[in-house]
Amino acid sequence: MKYLLRTMIVLAIFLGMGCDCEGYWDEEPEYKSCKLTDFQLYHMNNEGKQPVEGTSAGIKKEAYILRIDLITDSLIRANNYYYYKLEDGIIKLDINTINTFNQDYPAGADIRPCFTNYPRTVEQNIGDYTQKGDTIDIMTGSKIYLALRTIPQAGLHSFKVTLTLASGKKIEKETTPIALY
Repeated sequence: MKYLLRTMIVLAIFLGMGCDCEGYWDEEPEYKSCKLTDFQLYHMNNEGKQPVEGTSAGIKKEAYILRIDLITDSLIRANNYYYYKLEDGIIKLDINTINTFNQDYPAGADIRPCFTNYPRTVEQNIGDYTQKGDTIDIMTGSKIYLALRTIPQAGLHSFKVTLTLASGKKIEKETTPIALY
Protein backbone atom coordinates (compact mmCIF):
# COMPACT_ATOMS: atom_id res chain seq x y z
CA MET A 1 0.00 0.00 0.00
CA LYS A 2 2.86 2.32 0.89
CA TYR A 3 4.55 1.71 -2.48
CA LEU A 4 1.27 2.16 -4.35
CA LEU A 5 0.75 5.61 -2.82
CA ARG A 6 4.33 6.66 -3.68
CA THR A 7 3.95 5.33 -7.21
CA MET A 8 0.70 7.27 -7.69
CA ILE A 9 2.29 10.51 -6.40
CA VAL A 10 5.33 10.13 -8.66
CA LEU A 11 3.07 9.30 -11.61
CA ALA A 12 0.90 12.36 -10.93
CA ILE A 13 3.97 14.63 -10.78
CA PHE A 14 5.38 13.08 -13.96
CA LEU A 15 2.09 13.54 -15.84
CA GLY A 16 1.75 17.09 -14.53
CA MET A 17 5.17 17.98 -15.90
CA GLY A 18 4.12 16.70 -19.32
CA CYS A 19 1.10 19.04 -19.52
CA ASP A 20 2.13 22.39 -20.91
CA CYS A 21 -0.59 25.01 -21.06
CA GLU A 22 1.93 27.82 -21.40
CA GLY A 23 1.04 30.16 -24.22
CA TYR A 24 -2.52 28.86 -24.58
CA TRP A 25 -4.06 32.03 -23.20
CA ASP A 26 -1.60 34.27 -25.03
CA GLU A 27 -2.75 33.21 -28.51
CA GLU A 28 -4.52 35.84 -30.58
CA PRO A 29 -7.93 34.88 -31.91
CA GLU A 30 -8.32 34.50 -35.67
CA TYR A 31 -9.44 37.74 -37.29
CA LYS A 32 -11.22 37.97 -40.62
CA SER A 33 -10.66 41.28 -42.35
CA CYS A 34 -13.74 43.20 -43.52
CA LYS A 35 -14.77 46.64 -44.74
CA LEU A 36 -17.71 48.71 -43.51
CA THR A 37 -19.83 49.40 -46.59
CA ASP A 38 -22.97 50.96 -45.09
CA PHE A 39 -25.27 51.00 -42.06
CA GLN A 40 -28.99 51.03 -41.36
CA LEU A 41 -30.96 52.66 -38.56
CA TYR A 42 -33.92 51.24 -36.65
CA HIS A 43 -36.19 52.57 -33.93
CA MET A 44 -36.56 49.94 -31.20
CA ASN A 45 -39.16 49.63 -28.45
CA ASN A 46 -37.78 48.34 -25.15
CA GLU A 47 -41.07 47.97 -23.24
CA GLY A 48 -40.94 44.15 -23.22
CA LYS A 49 -38.44 41.47 -22.36
CA GLN A 50 -36.28 42.18 -25.45
CA PRO A 51 -36.23 45.21 -27.77
CA VAL A 52 -38.51 44.94 -30.81
CA GLU A 53 -38.72 47.15 -33.87
CA GLY A 54 -40.93 50.21 -33.32
CA THR A 55 -44.23 50.67 -35.10
CA SER A 56 -45.91 53.66 -36.70
CA ALA A 57 -47.90 54.10 -33.48
CA GLY A 58 -44.73 55.40 -31.84
CA ILE A 59 -42.69 54.48 -28.78
CA LYS A 60 -42.80 55.60 -25.17
CA LYS A 61 -39.99 58.09 -24.56
CA GLU A 62 -38.61 55.99 -21.71
CA ALA A 63 -38.44 52.82 -23.87
CA TYR A 64 -36.69 54.20 -26.98
CA ILE A 65 -33.55 52.51 -28.34
CA LEU A 66 -31.68 53.43 -31.52
CA ARG A 67 -30.26 50.37 -33.29
CA ILE A 68 -27.42 50.80 -35.78
CA ASP A 69 -26.83 47.79 -38.06
CA LEU A 70 -23.32 47.82 -39.48
CA ILE A 71 -23.09 46.36 -42.97
CA THR A 72 -19.75 44.93 -44.09
CA ASP A 73 -18.47 43.06 -47.12
CA SER A 74 -18.46 39.90 -44.95
CA LEU A 75 -21.39 38.14 -43.36
CA ILE A 76 -21.11 38.48 -39.58
CA ARG A 77 -23.01 35.86 -37.61
CA ALA A 78 -23.26 35.28 -33.89
CA ASN A 79 -21.35 32.33 -32.45
CA ASN A 80 -19.12 31.78 -35.48
CA TYR A 81 -16.00 31.48 -33.28
CA TYR A 82 -13.88 34.10 -34.96
CA TYR A 83 -13.72 37.86 -34.94
CA TYR A 84 -14.01 40.37 -37.73
CA LYS A 85 -11.60 43.26 -37.88
CA LEU A 86 -12.62 46.38 -39.74
CA GLU A 87 -9.84 47.55 -42.05
CA ASP A 88 -10.98 51.14 -41.46
CA GLY A 89 -12.31 51.27 -37.89
CA ILE A 90 -15.00 53.59 -36.58
CA ILE A 91 -13.42 56.35 -34.49
CA LYS A 92 -16.50 58.49 -33.89
CA LEU A 93 -20.25 58.03 -33.75
CA ASP A 94 -22.28 61.26 -33.79
CA ILE A 95 -26.02 61.63 -33.31
CA ASN A 96 -27.67 64.96 -34.08
CA THR A 97 -31.33 65.79 -33.67
CA ILE A 98 -33.24 66.98 -36.72
CA ASN A 99 -36.08 68.42 -34.60
CA THR A 100 -35.93 70.15 -31.24
CA PHE A 101 -35.19 67.33 -28.79
CA ASN A 102 -36.03 69.21 -25.59
CA GLN A 103 -35.31 72.64 -24.11
CA ASP A 104 -31.61 71.79 -23.72
CA TYR A 105 -31.13 70.39 -27.24
CA PRO A 106 -32.50 72.50 -30.13
CA ALA A 107 -32.71 71.22 -33.72
CA GLY A 108 -29.26 70.31 -35.03
CA ALA A 109 -27.77 69.73 -31.56
CA ASP A 110 -25.38 66.86 -30.79
CA ILE A 111 -27.40 64.45 -28.66
CA ARG A 112 -24.91 61.54 -28.47
CA PRO A 113 -24.51 62.19 -24.70
CA CYS A 114 -28.26 61.50 -24.35
CA PHE A 115 -27.69 57.83 -25.27
CA THR A 116 -25.90 55.00 -23.51
CA ASN A 117 -24.83 51.51 -24.57
CA TYR A 118 -27.65 49.03 -24.11
CA PRO A 119 -26.62 46.02 -21.98
CA ARG A 120 -25.15 43.20 -24.07
CA THR A 121 -28.14 40.91 -23.67
CA VAL A 122 -29.31 40.91 -27.27
CA GLU A 123 -27.84 38.91 -30.13
CA GLN A 124 -25.00 40.46 -32.14
CA ASN A 125 -24.78 43.52 -29.86
CA ILE A 126 -21.49 45.41 -29.82
CA GLY A 127 -20.88 48.54 -27.79
CA ASP A 128 -20.02 52.04 -28.95
CA TYR A 129 -16.75 52.78 -27.18
CA THR A 130 -15.85 55.79 -29.33
CA GLN A 131 -17.11 58.05 -26.52
CA LYS A 132 -14.13 56.82 -24.48
CA GLY A 133 -11.67 57.44 -27.31
CA ASP A 134 -11.55 53.83 -28.48
CA THR A 135 -12.01 52.59 -32.03
CA ILE A 136 -14.68 50.11 -33.08
CA ASP A 137 -12.64 47.71 -35.17
CA ILE A 138 -13.06 44.27 -33.63
CA MET A 139 -16.56 43.01 -34.31
CA THR A 140 -18.13 39.95 -32.72
CA GLY A 141 -21.52 41.23 -33.84
CA SER A 142 -22.90 43.84 -36.19
CA LYS A 143 -25.48 45.81 -34.21
CA ILE A 144 -25.04 48.78 -31.88
CA TYR A 145 -27.95 49.36 -29.47
CA LEU A 146 -28.08 52.80 -27.86
CA ALA A 147 -30.69 53.39 -25.16
CA LEU A 148 -32.06 56.87 -24.67
CA ARG A 149 -31.28 58.15 -21.17
CA THR A 150 -32.47 61.75 -21.56
CA ILE A 151 -36.20 62.33 -21.92
CA PRO A 152 -37.16 64.22 -25.09
CA GLN A 153 -40.25 66.35 -25.50
CA ALA A 154 -43.25 64.44 -26.83
CA GLY A 155 -43.70 64.55 -30.60
CA LEU A 156 -42.07 63.49 -33.87
CA HIS A 157 -38.31 62.98 -33.72
CA SER A 158 -35.70 62.19 -36.32
CA PHE A 159 -31.94 61.80 -35.90
CA LYS A 160 -28.88 62.06 -38.13
CA VAL A 161 -26.18 59.48 -37.38
CA THR A 162 -22.65 60.01 -38.66
CA LEU A 163 -19.95 57.34 -38.49
CA THR A 164 -16.41 58.70 -38.88
CA LEU A 165 -13.81 56.13 -39.95
CA ALA A 166 -10.11 56.16 -39.14
CA SER A 167 -9.34 57.23 -42.72
CA GLY A 168 -11.50 60.35 -42.24
CA LYS A 169 -14.33 59.03 -44.41
CA LYS A 170 -17.81 59.81 -43.04
CA ILE A 171 -21.02 57.87 -43.61
CA GLU A 172 -24.30 59.63 -42.70
CA LYS A 173 -27.89 58.45 -42.44
CA GLU A 174 -31.11 59.91 -41.09
CA THR A 175 -33.76 57.96 -39.26
CA THR A 176 -37.35 58.00 -40.38
CA PRO A 177 -39.48 60.22 -38.12
CA ILE A 178 -40.84 58.44 -35.04
CA ALA A 179 -43.43 59.60 -32.53
CA LEU A 180 -42.08 59.56 -28.99
CA TYR A 181 -44.82 60.00 -26.39
